[in-house]
Amino acid sequence: MSSTELAKQRVMTLKQSLESAKGSIAAVAAKHLTPERLLKMGLAASQRSPKLLECTPQSFVRAIVGCSELGLEPSSLGHAYLVPYNNKGTMEVQLIIGYRGLIELAYRSGQIVSIDVQAVYEGDRFKRVLGLSPLLEHEPMDEDDPAKLTHCYVVIKLQNGGTIVECMTRKQVDKIRSRSKSSSNGPWVTDYAEMSKKTVLRRALKRCPMSIEMTKAEALDIAEARPEETGYGDFDWIDADYAADDSPDTGATAQLKGRIGTPPVEQPALGDE
Repeated sequence: MSSTELAKQRVMTLKQSLESAKGSIAAVAAKHLTPERLLKMGLAASQRSPKLLECTPQSFVRAIVGCSELGLEPSSLGHAYLVPYNNKGTMEVQLIIGYRGLIELAYRSGQIVSIDVQAVYEGDRFKRVLGLSPLLEHEPMDEDDPAKLTHCYVVIKLQNGGTIVECMTRKQVDKIRSRSKSSSNGPWVTDYAEMSKKTVLRRALKRCPMSIEMTKAEALDIAEARPEETGYGDFDWIDADYAADDSPDTGATAQLKGRIGTPPVEQPALGDE
């Protein structure tokens, strides 16, 4: 079989798998997303990254289900990425929440007024002071080369008048990147600055009220970073501590959870990974 014929066969197999899962996807889909749109975007992602066609259809479906429940589109806009990785000799699809997707999920809590995430580059005037009178000043000098990124910081203003500030050095960001299954592939390579911003944003959001989608995204990122420690698969459900999920657990949803995985009774601590 030629490479062209093999590629066509893989596309057909993927289409069939996604079509078969359409009902399950619809059962957990956010109101603003339709299964048809998600399936179309999933196939488009496989055209942009042909390596995805080498992954198991089951893992591809799980990733699309993750997008469906979080209400994020796997597109080139940076809300969510579908990344192929080698899992002990088997190619699988990993869903990675992007920087813009994380911001969208954060606002859904209704408790955040504004989020400002910035990258600091060599040549910028940057001053950070801790202690009783903390200070953060940043004057950009229009540099945007990812290789020259030195820090990332975020300022979050809450509805109750509070402000949360978090700052990380490039060394701290790279330490977390090294724990990722996709550290040498996907957005960490193509969108390093945005993934660095996402990293500092994740750390800051742990001190904010979280929506149910935000908590699920956190569990997803933990699974992507260190599945051997958490015992999570490619996607699992975790209950939110800060927001109740008012949607009914329909038969289809319960069936889907049973097939993909449910969280253990004792959840692991949410770390920075």
